[in-house]
Amino acid sequence: DEQRAIARQKTADFLKCDIEELSFSHNTTEGMNLLANGLPLGPGDEVVFSTLNHAGASVCWHHNAELKGFKVNQFNFPINEVPSLTIDDIVYIYSNHVTANTKVLVFPHIDNIVGMRYPVQEMAKMARDKGVKYIAVDGAQSIGMISLDLPALGIDAYAGSPHKGSQTPKGTGLLYMNKSLQNDLNPMWVTWGQNRWKDSIRRFEDYGTRNLAE
Repeated sequence: DEQRAIARQKTADFLKCDIEELSFSHNTTEGMNLLANGLPLGPGDEVVFSTLNHAGASVCWHHNAELKGFKVNQFNFPINEVPSLTIDDIVYIYSNHVTANTKVLVFPHIDNIVGMRYPVQEMAKMARDKGVKYIAVDGAQSIGMISLDLPALGIDAYAGSPHKGSQTPKGTGLLYMNKSLQNDLNPMWVTWGQNRWKDSIRRFEDYGTRNLAE
């Protein structure tokens, strides 16, 4: 536990976030599943993302849409236009698919298909201006590859797989969640330790026995 606390502080410092905004997961897919399972979504709500989303940041939303009754709007991204797109173009493409019902916007920081780097701050501002409640970013391809200041991005969640760019052991993922989102989120799993972690981000990662050495 002591070593895990040291690792959490070092990682929070690396990402420039508060230690109570950083949860240790297994990978990006787990982080996205925690959000899709735990956010308060239902009939009338909409989740928006494009075909450039990795399956790990997409399938969980489709699965929970069937269970909870919210809508998924997965639109076709104009992949052939990528080389000529400007920041404003990218924001405009997403803006056209955000509606008054959009409660969650999901997109990668760097996608794994064409390697486009998304203008996260500009997209977050657009989404906020249009009333989007939660903004979740897939950071699987960016952690360890570019400098990151997660709070400065203006988003609510950032899921990552540091075994890629940072070359940590597989099974060591992370999920940044700001305090506002944490207040709205239900844990994906619970165990005897839940009461112990009340008001701590640890309540979203405690699933019982785990490989602490990893």
